[in-house]
Amino acid sequence: MLAEMRPSELGQWIALMQVEPWGAYRDDVRAGVAAACLAPMWGKRKDGQGFKPTDFMPDFEPQQELDSNDLSKRFRTLFAGAGPVKRKS
Repeated sequence: MLAEMRPSELGQWIALMQVEPWGAYRDDVRAGVAAACLAPMWGKRKDGQGFKPTDFMPDFEPQQELDSNDLSKRFRTLFAGAGPVKRKS
């Protein structure tokens, strides 16, 4: 499809997408709005602010790389008190 499309037409589609989005992103926004409306029934945010749709939308930005010390610390915190792993025979 892109091979058959003129650059000006592609630009028009991109502009239209920014004004009136469709597809997976639009679905995420719609679900985020619904979740943000319902979430206060079960609790509040830790910072005391209201919920936003983006609180319930997936974040596809690349995560920052963790250094090995930080990762090790996270694992120790996560598994603290879990005890030894018992293997089934």
